[in-house]
Amino acid sequence: MQVEGGAPLLTTPPTLPNEIKSLIINHIDTTTDLLTLLIVSSEFREIVEKVLYRDISFDCTSSQDCACIGCLRTIRSRPAAAAAVRSFEVFLPRPMASCLEEYYQTFPYMVDLEELVMLSMNSEDVWIFEGVAFPKLKYFRGPPTALSRMSNSGVLWALKVSDYAIDTPTLLETVIPLTIPHRSTMVHLSLQLKDNDWRDYMMDIAQGFPNLTTLSIEVLEEIEEDDLTAICNSIPHIPSLKSLRILPQYSPTLPEERAMVRRIYLSAPHVHCISLGLADEGWRLVDRAGVWITRIGRRFDVFSMADEDQGGARQSTWRDSTVLQDFDEMQKIWDESSSVAKRDLPTNWGG
Repeated sequence: MQVEGGAPLLTTPPTLPNEIKSLIINHIDTTTDLLTLLIVSSEFREIVEKVLYRDISFDCTSSQDCACIGCLRTIRSRPAAAAAVRSFEVFLPRPMASCLEEYYQTFPYMVDLEELVMLSMNSEDVWIFEGVAFPKLKYFRGPPTALSRMSNSGVLWALKVSDYAIDTPTLLETVIPLTIPHRSTMVHLSLQLKDNDWRDYMMDIAQGFPNLTTLSIEVLEEIEEDDLTAICNSIPHIPSLKSLRILPQYSPTLPEERAMVRRIYLSAPHVHCISLGLADEGWRLVDRAGVWITRIGRRFDVFSMADEDQGGARQSTWRDSTVLQDFDEMQKIWDESSSVAKRDLPTNWGG
């Protein structure tokens, strides 16, 4: 068809550049809207699938119509969807046998997967990973024996073994041999230790994972003198460690925690962030002069190693901001303080 001047009349709109499509999709807030766009526009299908299937998370229930089944079958049937998956997180308290079979059939398609989180997964169900290759896997959270079933567990740099509180010797006997191929790359480790003798294995942990940047250990009881001694003796054997989290069931008081931070830092001055249960985000080293800061809500507390040397442990007093600019100043110090940056941790690492 032509108009009067002889120029052809376009009967279909021009194809939008991918950059424009991405801008449009970035303004879509809900999964429902993305699914609608996926259905009504073939032009947007490829780029919508990359967004829609990049991060997958759901609960695997014991019902016949479990949400995982439809999702996993779609991934198997659409190569673009399978190639888009980067993070896969599922809660598996009581999965049906049919669901487990769907995982077993689908995992081989996720060759670009980087983060895999299997919450509350029973160790007897690890057969679903048999022979599966995840060549780009960086972060795994789940039963450690699952790693032994994989034919390729990627360049694992973060491992979180929590929710599976087996005794410490068995846990380490399982985890350490499986992670030997990743010893040069693994920098983040989180363990949940259920027995009270965990202090006896701190040196094993330090020597088994010598390149860690982050070490997090959950324990059942409060931190006692023998525990602190074990920490101070072992942490120097992890020279790259920057963040240490020992999270007891019963938190210390502020003066107790301040004294523990001081003692750990004296034994391992390369550690710049220490959490011992009281403050969620722990204590951060402000500068090499030995000034530490912590925060709970809008309250800050600061102590200096030099002050402690001169006057002993001072009284428990919070620097409670009453003026907005005071808070802003403390917040700036907090934000700039030395710590393991959040961007260096997996997106679903958690506490």
